[in-house]
Amino acid sequence: MRKNQYIFGLLLSVVACGGDDSKGGDFTITDQIITGVADGEAWTFDNGGVEVTADNLLDFDFRDGELDDGEERCNHFANFEGTKVFFSVPAEVGKYPLSFSFDENAQTATFYKKETNLNTIAADGLIRIDEITDTHVSGGLHIEAGDDYKIDGTFDIERCDAE
Repeated sequence: MRKNQYIFGLLLSVVACGGDDSKGGDFTITDQIITGVADGEAWTFDNGGVEVTADNLLDFDFRDGELDDGEERCNHFANFEGTKVFFSVPAEVGKYPLSFSFDENAQTATFYKKETNLNTIAADGLIRIDEITDTHVSGGLHIEAGDDYKIDGTFDIERCDAE
């Protein structure tokens, strides 16, 4: 009997920990330029780009620091100061909740700090794509990886593949 109660309690705790990812959880996207903290330091979107890949994904790259002289904003490997956030989502208007799993529904974002050459993976939040045109992509995001990595806001970013 105790074994059944233990199994029932374990199953209940697993179900209780799961959220309704189809709605993006409880994350609110603020109507402001993307701001927040990265590695515990203030972070504000400064430059970056997006392109549609051959796999029909939107490949985003947001940076908070200045590019080094001669670097282009659409170069994913550009030299820059600060931290960048990058992720890919389907090239379709919609909401994409962040989650870490080993199936096709996994969606994460990465904070990369150039100074330390370290990545922090974020699996909490929501990415919203509102519009995709031939030259721009607009939407919003709320991305979290603990208290030291949280950004939130809206964007209208120029497509790199339109240049």
